[in-house]
Amino acid sequence: MRMDEVDILILSLLSKNKKLTTSMLAKQIFQPKNNHELTNVNSVIYYRLHKLLEYRLVKETERKDGKKYYFLDFKNIILGKGFVYVKPVGVKRGRRIFLNKLFVFMDNKICHSFGF
Repeated sequence: MRMDEVDILILSLLSKNKKLTTSMLAKQIFQPKNNHELTNVNSVIYYRLHKLLEYRLVKETERKDGKKYYFLDFKNIILGKGFVYVKPVGVKRGRRIFLNKLFVFMDNKICHSFGF
């Protein structure tokens, strides 16, 4: 799975808030100036959320008001503090880096992690 800054921002915001809509995420990530911009960035967020739904990192629920809310799926991810060991190519010794927020998930038997 390829992830970029927008995907990481979505996961980061969902880790801080229990449930968010596409519009809530779009406003926080892109800060649109008007409704036209909001509509455009809403579609970007919607596409990204559905990719994250496919990989079972995010779940969705629909409320009585008809809005869909998205939240992290903690069955498939680990979120917390931790260390990452980094050993650059050509260097004899690596180093441990402490991350206050570490996000880990499995994809086809490959462990992905990133800090934010």
